[in-house]
Amino acid sequence: MSLKRLELPDYPNIPFVFNAETGKNKTIVVYGDSFAEAAMQHQTDITNPVNSEADNTIHSWMWYLASFLRSEVVTYGVSGAGEALIYDIFKRTQDVPRDATIIYHSHPTRTDSISGKNLGILRSANFREWDSIIPNPTVHLYWEDGLYKFKKGKSFKTTYHITHANNVPPNELWRSNLPNEVEIDARYKYFGTNHVNVKGNLLLGIMLTKYFKEELKWNAVF
Repeated sequence: MSLKRLELPDYPNIPFVFNAETGKNKTIVVYGDSFAEAAMQHQTDITNPVNSEADNTIHSWMWYLASFLRSEVVTYGVSGAGEALIYDIFKRTQDVPRDATIIYHSHPTRTDSISGKNLGILRSANFREWDSIIPNPTVHLYWEDGLYKFKKGKSFKTTYHITHANNVPPNELWRSNLPNEVEIDARYKYFGTNHVNVKGNLLLGIMLTKYFKEELKWNAVF
């Protein structure tokens, strides 16, 4: 597979690739914010393993998905990315070969502070343009309600960062939407990645696997 590597200011090169030990039948390309991020967490795992929160090569929902579907999962996810940066990366990597696409959408009002381009916030016209170039098949994941409903692709709302939180970052946009008291299982605190503990990542991997297997007729290990 021909990967297109991208550089961002003060950020590890992307993408990060999850290679399934169960085999490789297909390739899934993922976009998103910290809910789809892997490169930064992996760098932390390598450079500071004693204090690392998780080994994302085995704790992320993307690792489970790769393993269950016997597929390679290539993620261009960037922690802190807004919709504008996600769209920018999507456009720059349209030519990357894939069998499916997953977009984990960010908070709709999150501004761009990462790219160095001051991309701003996407407007309705930008979303319609994005919708017009969405490949088939595509899965849209949302941890926050979006401002635009994509006509192309299948959409899911996820709440594992609430029901199976591994931590509650104090400055995250989604914190204001959480219940007053979020119960974090002490056994799994900081034992996970993408804001979700290992159990929640497993459940998200299973949910997506069922969709790919039942609706798209992909082969899976179960």
